[in-house]
Amino acid sequence: MIDNIVGLWYKTRKGNQADFATQAKYQSSIHRVLGVFEQKLTNSAYLFNETLSAVDVAAISGLGYYSLRFGNNWQQEYPKLRQWFELLHQRQSVYSTMPKA
Repeated sequence: MIDNIVGLWYKTRKGNQADFATQAKYQSSIHRVLGVFEQKLTNSAYLFNETLSAVDVAAISGLGYYSLRFGNNWQQEYPKLRQWFELLHQRQSVYSTMPKA
């Protein structure tokens, strides 16, 4: 997921020289993963199993970067993922590592 997010950000930085087909491919890949996460969180509190795992840490990092670069609009489309994202950000271990503006 993070590769697609970084790729999308890089392509958007090109402005008028951006390859819009590639941007759409990156965006589609990101939303496909977010959809899988949303579905997984329908039946589980975390992405891999019922406890926090490296999968959650990687995903929260990726989504944090996605939010930083592109805003939080994704949260409207993925409410369970938004809830998970907000819940994990209440953890001191996540909150303390967030970049300060």
